[in-house]
Amino acid sequence: MKCHLILIIIVLLQSCSMTKKPEIDRGSFCYDYEVLYNYQGKENIKEDKYRNRFSFDSLYVIVESNFKDDTLEIKQGNKVKVKDILKTEQSSGIASDYVFGAIGQINGLTMRINRGPFIYIDLFRKNNNLIGIRKDKDKVQVVFYKKVPRFD
Repeated sequence: MKCHLILIIIVLLQSCSMTKKPEIDRGSFCYDYEVLYNYQGKENIKEDKYRNRFSFDSLYVIVESNFKDDTLEIKQGNKVKVKDILKTEQSSGIASDYVFGAIGQINGLTMRINRGPFIYIDLFRKNNNLIGIRKDKDKVQVVFYKKVPRFD
């Protein structure tokens, strides 16, 4: 009787594993990351001629370079705000952009690319509302722009 029970369990386990569809892996990778709150790139040197088009009450997230069929997830608290598949457009160098209103009520965001580690972005300076996300091989940078970036 025990042999029959063990045989039935084995058959059930094998049939379950045979019918399970393989999970699609969209570029899962482990990456290093850095959050640059005081970013000093060349984008901050140019004239800020587009500032009047961006509200100081909103948070702007610009997903930039080197994304190709990557999954981006952005959470505010436990609520998923963005879940998107990204591909950088070659002529502009931008994959996507997102606007979150009422920045005064946002303390931070959590984001991750593909199945990589979660990156916490603290919004302790509410006037620093322009964020860029860049990917280069196994490194992700989150930069806070002081001026509206121009991609010439």
